[in-house]
Amino acid sequence: MASGALLRIDSVRLAFGGLSVLDGVSFDLKPGRICGLIGPNGAGKTSLFNCVCGLYRPDAGTIALDGRSLRGLPAEALPRLGLARTFQQAAAFGGLTVHEQVLVALESRGRPNWLAHALGLPSARRTDLALRRQADQLLERFGLADRSAQPVSALSAAALRQLELARALALEPRLLLLDEPAAGLDRQAQQALAHCLRALCDRTGLTILVIEHRMQWLRSICDQLVALRAGRVIASGDPDAVFADPAVIEACLGRIH
Repeated sequence: MASGALLRIDSVRLAFGGLSVLDGVSFDLKPGRICGLIGPNGAGKTSLFNCVCGLYRPDAGTIALDGRSLRGLPAEALPRLGLARTFQQAAAFGGLTVHEQVLVALESRGRPNWLAHALGLPSARRTDLALRRQADQLLERFGLADRSAQPVSALSAAALRQLELARALALEPRLLLLDEPAAGLDRQAQQALAHCLRALCDRTGLTILVIEHRMQWLRSICDQLVALRAGRVIASGDPDAVFADPAVIEACLGRIH
C-alpha cells in the first residue's frame, strides 16, 4: 500500500453480464484529504462507491481501508471499521423526528454498558444525555436545530440531504463517501457545506471521497481529483492539473459550473 494511504483502490474490475463497468481503477487517498470523483453519467462513479461500501463485490482488484481488505465484507460491517456513506437519493426512517433520526445513528455505535441501561442507572442516564447533546450539536452544524422536533416527512429534499449528512457523521467515520451532497442546495447552502466539510477534515482528520457534478464546488474543497470515463481512470491528481487535462475537458464538457 502507498505510504500513509487510508483508502487504497488497486486494479478494481467489475462487469455485469459481460459489460465492463470498472476496468482497472486504481488510486490512493490519504487521511484528512478530500478527493472528488468526476466523470460523465455511466463512467462508473456510483459503481465504484458500491464496491467500496460492500453493495457490489468486484470481480478483481483490491479495496483496502487502512490496510484491511474490504472485499467480501457485508455492507453492515463497514461502519464499525470507520466507513460511512450518503446516497444520491436521501432517505430516512419513517415515523421519527429529525432529532430521533440522528439519535438512532449515535446509538448504533453501541452502548458501553447494556445492563446499566436496562436497570436505569444514573450512568446510563448520563450516557443518554450526552448522546442527545451530540445530536443537538450535529443538527446545529447542519442548520437543522430549529427543526429538531419535526417529523422527517416535513423536510424539504435539501433539508433531508443535510439530515443524511448529520446521520453519517454521527457514526464518527474515518472515511466518508458522499454521493452528490450539494444536489438541491442553493448557492449559499453549497458554500456553507463546503466550509463545513473542509473544516471537519482539517480539524479531525476525516477523509472524504465525493461524487459531485458541480465542478467549481469541487475545486473549492478538494485536495485531489480522480476522473473516470467508461470505467477507467483518465486523470488523477491535483485538481487544477486534472481540470486542465484535455481528456477530462472532453469527458466533462458542459459540466464545469
